[in-house]
Amino acid sequence: MKNMNKKIFLVLIIILTSSFLISGCIEEKSIINNKPSVTITYPIDGMNIFNLINISGNAFDPDDNNSLVKVQVKIDESNWIRI
Repeated sequence: MKNMNKKIFLVLIIILTSSFLISGCIEEKSIINNKPSVTITYPIDGMNIFNLINISGNAFDPDDNNSLVKVQVKIDESNWIRI
């Protein structure tokens, strides 16, 4: 019985030591999520519009991790529209 207790104790020490060494090797990464940027490319700022036009623009995710999942537009008091 003493021999078995020593073996169990030794196995527990090995497991605890291994988990301690492994956890010390894992580097925790802090996740930074920068705000995406949106640029309207047409119409240009200050341009007078008299008819219906297509609005063009670019959306950019500075983190480059595919966290930009949707772009919405709101004109005046209308509802937000996913584009």
